[in-house]
Amino acid sequence: MPVMSRHWTAPPTRRELTLLLFSLTVFMLSYNLETSLGLVGVNPQKLSASYLSTIGIGSKDPGFDADGRRPAPYRDALEDLIVGSWEWRDGEVSGVPRGHSAQSGSGRDAMVYNFGRTKGKGKRAEHDHGGVSLSTGVTVKDQFVRWGKDVPQTKVLAHTPGYTVLENVVTVNGTLFVVADDWTKVPKLGDIASSSLDPSRPPRIQDWHILTTKDAQDWFGPYAAKIHGTSWLALDNAGHQDPYLLLSLFRTHSALLSAQPSPSPFFSSSGLRIISPSSAHSLPHDVPAPLRLIFPHVPTFSTPHIPPRPEEDQKKHPQPRERSYFGAHPLLPKAVLPTAGLWFEEDWADLKEMHVPFVFDRVVIADRGAAERGR
Repeated sequence: MPVMSRHWTAPPTRRELTLLLFSLTVFMLSYNLETSLGLVGVNPQKLSASYLSTIGIGSKDPGFDADGRRPAPYRDALEDLIVGSWEWRDGEVSGVPRGHSAQSGSGRDAMVYNFGRTKGKGKRAEHDHGGVSLSTGVTVKDQFVRWGKDVPQTKVLAHTPGYTVLENVVTVNGTLFVVADDWTKVPKLGDIASSSLDPSRPPRIQDWHILTTKDAQDWFGPYAAKIHGTSWLALDNAGHQDPYLLLSLFRTHSALLSAQPSPSPFFSSSGLRIISPSSAHSLPHDVPAPLRLIFPHVPTFSTPHIPPRPEEDQKKHPQPRERSYFGAHPLLPKAVLPTAGLWFEEDWADLKEMHVPFVFDRVVIADRGAAERGR
């Protein structure tokens, strides 16, 4: 049978089309090997790490597992030291072995969040310590409060004009809110604080405001961030600070040692009106040390930042700036309250600019202007 010659422009035969399609299919599958394996339910990272890499197929870079670590065959002692060798599960941000709790000040585990809970068989079941608080173990989830329509009402624990202890105080956009349905049980705002512009006058509506729970639902929404622990709040500006500030806050805070509540008010020897006083039978166990000292109207430094001139070295360290006066030597709070943080005007502005509600667990408030007006 004579061989028929075909011109190169002749249409391809069925055999040639089949070979072409087969070659393109193999090329696409092998070129996108990891994607192809993922379509059939095979983890390409583990496969490339165990088998494909031994026969020279697949990527040499093993990538990362879903928990952010390298696949097990590629882990070394350094990675185990940094992130641990235990199992991590979806929905957790934990660097603590399951079943263990990190203790405060006990190595790197003290700085790791833990979503887990230690469920005891007895009456007491404690949180795993996550390194957020000093003793009780506040987790990341606990720092977010979703109250829905049940906005927590503000509780008044102790009060005299200028010095007040409150629970569940909300701040939004720089304004502090007291939430109460019965306003007769809450001191006048002018006895708690003063205007941020003129300390001799009561607070403006943008400084302090009081709401009912119904109004608070519309103003705040269904959730807030929670600032745990006790906060000392000094509302005076730098020009009205006095050397008795820390002593006044200590005295006001110590009023909480009056323990169990009683139906009638109680006046201490210094004139502090205790809203929830105690009987003499027992002392409370929920009076922790303050975790932060807040100065909303005092800047960190009293002198401005002076940048280097254009002809000077831009990396030159600037001259030290003078710290603002807040009624005490700047090192004194670190000596008497070493675990407490200091928040100044810039830190308060950070909360303000986030435009979300923050609820203070407990605040001890000192305001010299309110104390002067209440004399």
